[in-house]
Amino acid sequence: MTGLLILILIIAGCVTLYQKYSKKYKTKVKLKKEAASALFEQYGLTTSEIAFSPCLYIGGHPERDNETKFGNTLFGVKSGKILFFEYAGLLLASESFEAQVEPPKIKYLFDIPVDSIEDIRYFDATTKQTLGLAGGSNWAIPIKMTKGEASVLVDWKDGKFYHSTEFRFKFNFVGANEDANKLRNTLIRMSR
Repeated sequence: MTGLLILILIIAGCVTLYQKYSKKYKTKVKLKKEAASALFEQYGLTTSEIAFSPCLYIGGHPERDNETKFGNTLFGVKSGKILFFEYAGLLLASESFEAQVEPPKIKYLFDIPVDSIEDIRYFDATTKQTLGLAGGSNWAIPIKMTKGEASVLVDWKDGKFYHSTEFRFKFNFVGANEDANKLRNTLIRMSR
């Protein structure tokens, strides 16, 4: 009889703790969603218009001199531009984007005008990149990447200059190719 009483008390305690922490979690998620919405509204976006990709910005944009430190890039399209943000936090695929985002960890990086995009390319350790050299010679040289890495290059023109803005997938050795291809396809859909 004593064992049954202890079991009932344990179950009641677990139910009480679950209710208490479930309510706190839901409140925290609601506050994060509201704060994320307010941050993206500054750029004319809603959280539903933001996409996420687990990649690093490497280089190739004239407004940003150094690569990002965290492997989370957020992006969305507004007013004919793709806006890119860095998220300095951990995002889990098992939870919704809105439930995880903490606005103080989001930083605007740059934008690329959709009309200026000429190509969006994917490459990995097996792909050879063609470089245009003086005199009209094109040479195919291998990009220095390790197995399990993949990149997406956004080729675009800004006035008289051509840019190749690179996003690299380094951390996800299992799905780097798949993630890079997904980013490429998403950016192409956004650019149409």
